[in-house]
Amino acid sequence: PPPPFAHAAAPQEAPVDLSSVMGRMLEAMNAATEGHRNTTLELARQYRDSAADSVQQTQHIYRENRRELSDLIHQLIQQNVETFQRITRENHERLAAMEIERRRQTEALMQQLTHLHNLTQQLSQQVIQLSQRILSLNAETVRSIQEAIRAVTEPSSSSSSSSNNDQIDRTLQAAEETLL
Repeated sequence: PPPPFAHAAAPQEAPVDLSSVMGRMLEAMNAATEGHRNTTLELARQYRDSAADSVQQTQHIYRENRRELSDLIHQLIQQNVETFQRITRENHERLAAMEIERRRQTEALMQQLTHLHNLTQQLSQQVIQLSQRILSLNAETVRSIQEAIRAVTEPSSSSSSSSNNDQIDRTLQAAEETLL
């Protein structure tokens, strides 16, 4: 007996429509290309937005840093100016105090020199007066001695001898008192 379904005709494959296949392939490739293009555009947009954000952040940070740096430089300049002014003021005060002390010491020294000069003048006057007094006393002593010698050497009577001796004693005593 013939095999089952032997009488059925073998199925025939449908003819392939190359243009249809090519069209579908082109559509798929176009879709893929469009997808890639859209993805690339999205990535580029995201990159552009990210870059713009980075630039803005960088500019903001730069402005903040510049402001902080400017404030810091201003503070340092102000501190330096204040320190310089304080040191200058302290130096002027020290110099003024030193000048006042120098003047005080100079005035004290001048007063001491004036006092010493006055003392020297007084001492000179006293020395002159003492010298004059000594010369005067020496002259009086010499006169007294001369008178005593004359009284002894002059001839006299015995009655006046006692009187002469008294005169000599008085003259010598006067000379001694003058020397003392």
